[in-house]
Amino acid sequence: MTRRILLGLALAVVSVTSTASADTFRVVPAAPANLPSASVPNAPGQISVPTPISQPPAQPQSLGFQQLQALWQQAGDFYGIRWQVLAAINKVESNFGRNMGPSSAGAVGWMQFMPSTWESWGMDASGDGIADPWNAQDAIFAAARYLAAAGGSQDIARGVLAYNHAQWYVDEVLQLAQTFGSGGAGETFRIDRLQVSLDGARQKIAGVNRQLVAALKAQRTLAKSERRALREAARVPLLSRQLELQKTATLVGVRHDAVTQRIEQLRSKLDGGSRPSTCIETVRRKGYRFIPPA
Repeated sequence: MTRRILLGLALAVVSVTSTASADTFRVVPAAPANLPSASVPNAPGQISVPTPISQPPAQPQSLGFQQLQALWQQAGDFYGIRWQVLAAINKVESNFGRNMGPSSAGAVGWMQFMPSTWESWGMDASGDGIADPWNAQDAIFAAARYLAAAGGSQDIARGVLAYNHAQWYVDEVLQLAQTFGSGGAGETFRIDRLQVSLDGARQKIAGVNRQLVAALKAQRTLAKSERRALREAARVPLLSRQLELQKTATLVGVRHDAVTQRIEQLRSKLDGGSRPSTCIETVRRKGYRFIPPA
């Protein structure tokens, strides 16, 4: 009897998985308990916020794609918003947490809330007692709540327009959400992180190049000083003065040799650091598109 029950369950699972898409049959962790409704905003003083709210944390959060996707899915499922839309807003607003402001308009955090809007719709989804726009879980759940409050559960374009009152913004978010829905979210995140690595490599190369330019300048100056000391030593009749100038020329020559060795080291670094441009070309040949930071 037990074997028949287990066999029936196994067949049922196979039947479901053969027809369900990966997104339909995904397993999403349960959302936190006691989340606020999207139908009513916060009462004045209902939430505790960081003080000052515009001050970025000393150590900002840095989450991987799987962690962020879990939050997008949890928040989206609870408030009836497609997770791809939350991912797109997260990308456009803060570049997945890389550029959290404050913006020139005063928006802050992972999803770029204005402080006044956060007072009304912010929330403590992480359960630490603070409704913090700089916390990814709090911010993503609050964004889903705000979109739902604006009617996004029935008309997502309307909800996104309430988030930012510009049609170009709505178009960009929904187009990006469509890309994410086609499996492009993870690839966009990986390409974005590759861009970070490439930017860091470029900065290192620029720094080495500045050092090389300075070393070449020092090499030319020392070479001139060495030649001048040797010419003067050849013209001076007094032996003691000749020896003094020759000693000076020798010391300058030693410094010149040290700088020359440093130049070779820097050139070797630059030769080894020419790979980032190759990485960029490889990515472009594969057809990926770099999405610029927000």
